[in-house]
Amino acid sequence: MLIASLYFFLNKRVFDYYTIAFFGCFLYFMPGFFGMTSYLNESGWVKTPIHELTYLLMIIVIFSILMFGWIADKLFKTKVNFKRIFVIEYKVHYSLLFLALVSSLSLILLIISTNGMVFQAEKDSVLESLNRWHILFYSAATLGFPIAAFFRKIKLSIVFFTLLVVNLYIGFRAPIVISVLALLVVFLSAKGPIRLIVYYKWLLTFTCFGLLMFLYKYIAFGIKAGLWDLVFQSITNAETYVNMITMSEPFVVLNNLNIVIIKNYTTGFDHLMSAVYQLILFAPQLGAETVSFNDHFQNDLFPTVKYGLASNIWAQMLSSGGWLLCVFFVAFYNIALFLGRYFLYRFNLLTICITSPIFVYFAFYIHRNDLGYAINISKRLFLIIIAVKIFITMLDSTKKVQNN
Repeated sequence: MLIASLYFFLNKRVFDYYTIAFFGCFLYFMPGFFGMTSYLNESGWVKTPIHELTYLLMIIVIFSILMFGWIADKLFKTKVNFKRIFVIEYKVHYSLLFLALVSSLSLILLIISTNGMVFQAEKDSVLESLNRWHILFYSAATLGFPIAAFFRKIKLSIVFFTLLVVNLYIGFRAPIVISVLALLVVFLSAKGPIRLIVYYKWLLTFTCFGLLMFLYKYIAFGIKAGLWDLVFQSITNAETYVNMITMSEPFVVLNNLNIVIIKNYTTGFDHLMSAVYQLILFAPQLGAETVSFNDHFQNDLFPTVKYGLASNIWAQMLSSGGWLLCVFFVAFYNIALFLGRYFLYRFNLLTICITSPIFVYFAFYIHRNDLGYAINISKRLFLIIIAVKIFITMLDSTKKVQNN
């Protein structure tokens, strides 16, 4: 981790999705610094020492990101794409209006269709009430914010950020984190090769933002329930700031991998095969039986846990096909990041902005997903991008007819 930190922070290189992947490893492998993982069951928090093979897998993932990132730096070192700076202004403007309209209308329809249940304090009630309007609402906002902020559309930036904050209030942190990271990528990558340490103010700002997300998870119920005395008591208690780290999602996510390794847990391939169904629109409604990795490991390894445990992609690969499949997926993961680096070099800034959340989701958030959910997230964003592209193409056709 130290060598990777020196490379990504001190070396002069383009800020890319390998950098984001390193941030993701730092976050989701953070329990490695504490030497233990944990999860909550009916009896309280259960802590487990980290197995040496868990450390080995973390080292393999981090080393692969460092190695492939270095290769990408060498291959793209002297190439400059001047086409990337050429963006037609009206395409940016109408893309943002389209995304803002879709997100805002979807939020309204979400509230109406759920009778406001999405604003309940109990997250179980919220999860039961969610529908496709919620997906459309936060996905469009996630795509819109980095575009609006990068092209300095102040009013629309405020609109998209507000929508993401509403989604945060509903109970979901990932979209706002992914959208902010996507902005970080497009802003810093546009500067060309840089030493990241020089932009320490940006890094400190994002670190504070990340810590705020940790804290919010700890006080979210009190805020939604209107228990402001409980919120005040929490934020003024030093123990809160320790617990928000040691009882955070990374400890639970890595625990899934740690227990899979300790118990030598294996599964079949059905959850991997069903991931293919995520490529098909409305697959469950068409009769496809989707199975997640969580459907296996939570019932088998954590039968007393009543809440939904997040998944772990490395545990999924290891339990399905052993170390060979796991190493293969490490390579696949890095190839996907390489494709993202190619996008930063090859395409114009609007395309980079609108596709960045897809690559950021995969680079940063992959650790707490299984393959099926990772594909599903990408599919949702990609379909909205296609809708934006169709909308802009229709505008182009209209303009050509008017000009003729």
